[in-house]
Amino acid sequence: MRTKLIISLFFVLLLTSLLSATVAKKLSVEYLVENAKAIVHGKVKTMEAAWDKDKKAIWTEIEIEIEKTLKGDAKDTIKVFVRGGKVGDIAQEVAGSANFSKDDEVVVFCWEDSNKKLQILGMSQGKFKVFNGKDEKEYVKNSVSGLKLLDDDGKPLDKKNYLPTEMKLSEFLELIASLTSKKDEK
Repeated sequence: MRTKLIISLFFVLLLTSLLSATVAKKLSVEYLVENAKAIVHGKVKTMEAAWDKDKKAIWTEIEIEIEKTLKGDAKDTIKVFVRGGKVGDIAQEVAGSANFSKDDEVVVFCWEDSNKKLQILGMSQGKFKVFNGKDEKEYVKNSVSGLKLLDDDGKPLDKKNYLPTEMKLSEFLELIASLTSKKDEK
């Protein structure tokens, strides 16, 4: 009887942990660059949440004023869409979705859906927030919050491999430039 209880509790805990996260492959910067339709560095200007046409899901439209286009043909601003948001009294959260705040400085990797809307590639993995480090230099860091990460073979990663990507902004931008120029040479 005790063994059955322990096994039952194990499955309840496993199911609970899976329901509170989105399962995704851990993405490298190289993968993000290779698969992005657009990559931009800029500042979040506006955010507006709305229901989709079927009133089944809330999407937030984020307008980013572009400081620099790193890939693609975006000029002054770009609009990206993420699942979730708040409309009136109803809020919808999607585990692993990229979170934005007005005036955030960001670098985003975008893909284009079948409706020609840009979304964040790899959910929160494709949004890098710019921040000042202790050494007063600018850094970028993405998030893996709300994601259960898998390796290339589809096996769950252990917690030590859940670290988000973090590096100096200048090095990050140089890495993106070198990866996009290598792709252009092919």
